[in-house]
Amino acid sequence: MKKLTAFIPPVILGVIGLCIWAWGFMTFINALHGNGFPVAAPGSTTVTITNAGDYTLWNQTSGIVDGQFKTFPGNLDPGMTIKVVRLPEGTPMSMSTTMNSTVDINGTHLVSIGEFTFPNPGRYQITVTGLAQKRAFYLDQAKFFRTMSAFFVSGSVGLLFVIGSVVWGIFALIRVLSGKK
Repeated sequence: MKKLTAFIPPVILGVIGLCIWAWGFMTFINALHGNGFPVAAPGSTTVTITNAGDYTLWNQTSGIVDGQFKTFPGNLDPGMTIKVVRLPEGTPMSMSTTMNSTVDINGTHLVSIGEFTFPNPGRYQITVTGLAQKRAFYLDQAKFFRTMSAFFVSGSVGLLFVIGSVVWGIFALIRVLSGKK
């Protein structure tokens, strides 16, 4: 029985590594779930931003709109304008262009339009004009870099713990088989 106690530390180290990796994986999976805001287009939508930071505005090119599955072209109408202002003072927010990113979630296809940086939590009004037909836009916090960084760091650290536990376990096995304490 004393010989088996030599394997307790490597097993604990391996479990810690697997838990770290699982935490990173769950962080990645949770980031895939949208927790943003649908935006009326054309029209105005008021959103309450609770976390300051970067947000991406997405164009939904296929998915459910008003209870019907619809498909829209990926490009937007010429002359379309998007204005974002902080309420109640009406301070305008500028939109920066993003690389053309796409996301597919449960049959919904999204194409990035631009990015906004909300410096403070609060209420903001998004107004979209110049569209010939009703579209579905979606505002979501930009979290790809942060999420992938957390996933890779936790995965790497978890992997190092697991490799360490395997190496430690091999040394413990060699010591047990050789009769050393």
